[in-house]
Amino acid sequence: MSRTALKVSALALLIIQLTGCAAAVVSGAVAGTAMLHDRRTPGTIVDDQNLDLKVQQAIHKMHLGSDSHVSVVSYNNNILLVGQVPSSTIKENIESTIRDFDKVRRIYNELTIGAATSMNTRTQDSWITTRIKSNLVFNDALDGTRVKVYTENGVVYLMGIVNTDEEEHAVDVARHVDGVEKVVKLFEAAP
Repeated sequence: MSRTALKVSALALLIIQLTGCAAAVVSGAVAGTAMLHDRRTPGTIVDDQNLDLKVQQAIHKMHLGSDSHVSVVSYNNNILLVGQVPSSTIKENIESTIRDFDKVRRIYNELTIGAATSMNTRTQDSWITTRIKSNLVFNDALDGTRVKVYTENGVVYLMGIVNTDEEEHAVDVARHVDGVEKVVKLFEAAP
């Protein structure tokens, strides 16, 4: 076997063994690119990730049970709570539990009172979010990495630091995706 063929074979084996690592490298590259376009500071991005975890842990410790479904989204130290809980008391308790967390600027408590959504509904919501994000990324009118999208029970929540034109384009993109019942804008004005 020639030396070149050996190198190619060794490289092929290495690639096969590092498939998981390749995915991590690609994910890291995508995250790095998104961070370059993000209007939040790197410290705020880290704060948001930490807030997501802290709030989710606090809610988990409340032992809400299977009749509740609560999701947490953090952007620019603003917390969005979405999902379903069985009573207004639980809704208020969740908000009061996280109100005094360090770095929380604002809480958007969009929890609804009622039965938890089905797995089918959550799957449809994920699909709606995926289609909106894809449409935003391929939209020439705005940088789609500046808009955070979350869908709950057909309601699309848009967060980000955007200017007026970017806001209008993001809302327009979201409204034109099948399955969207309503679009809620939680944007902050870009400097």
